[in-house]
Amino acid sequence: MPQITDDINTQHILVRYLPQSWWPYAALIRLDRPIGTYLAFLPALMGLNLAVSYAPDANFQDWVRLLGILFIGAWLMRSAGCIWNDWLDRDLDKTVARTQNRPIASGQISSQAALLFLGVMLLLALSLLLFLPLEVFWVALLILPCVLLYPMMKRWIDAPQLWLGITFNAGIWVAWLAVHGTERLIPPFLLYLGCIFWTLGYDTVYALQDIKDDEKSGIRSMARLLGNFEALGVFTFYFFCCACWCILLYSAHDQGAGSLSAIAFLLAWLYLSVHGWRWYHAYSAQQENNMHGIFFRQNALFGLIISTVWII
Repeated sequence: MPQITDDINTQHILVRYLPQSWWPYAALIRLDRPIGTYLAFLPALMGLNLAVSYAPDANFQDWVRLLGILFIGAWLMRSAGCIWNDWLDRDLDKTVARTQNRPIASGQISSQAALLFLGVMLLLALSLLLFLPLEVFWVALLILPCVLLYPMMKRWIDAPQLWLGITFNAGIWVAWLAVHGTERLIPPFLLYLGCIFWTLGYDTVYALQDIKDDEKSGIRSMARLLGNFEALGVFTFYFFCCACWCILLYSAHDQGAGSLSAIAFLLAWLYLSVHGWRWYHAYSAQQENNMHGIFFRQNALFGLIISTVWII
């Protein structure tokens, strides 16, 4: 049986002190690779900060409470998504070198244990609704089937990244509805639309890492759909993301957003543009230096900077 250390960094701070018997479960939820949790949480943080900027009576205690709920929810739902994805792909993963050591595929966790673990994660995520307004419950009902359907979308449609964007950024609506209910839905819609384009951009870059394996196994992706126009497609997605957020920033000016917001916005895009140019240069030169993964990971800091735009 493959060693679990083949699929997890046992020296990662979140894994190092866990009992060794827990390592397969930590690997299953990608505990040592929190970038997915960050990218699921950051839209919710953007939504929370945007909602607070439109609520002059908001207080710091409520912000911290909602921040904690949103982060825990993002981690639980991302973990549930990883478990469900690996359970569905357990047979396929055995045939791919990069995934054959995953806990379910390698037999370190049984299919039944994985489903039980999935149920626990979903129950914990649903329990967070007890601390949120009723309107959020209906959004949660829509999010859950989207999460469960996403792994199948890689086989059903040519642009599963679009489905991921619709699903991954739903935390924006959770945050907004928790603060404002169903009032003034245009600002969160613009933020949500921009985040969908953002997801299309960074996840297309991520998909480029596996494009050869995906072609062999019949997995669809935006990277495959774009063909020889991957770079143009990625920059187009980021352009429309920026356009949506520029419109939102302009409208937020009436709510008190000033020069600091504009500066943070420009700095975020300058930061991403530098890394985007480095990625494009390496990609066009066909350099095998992990630039896809590097550029993908830069989106976490980019999103964190953008999240400050709506509150400063």
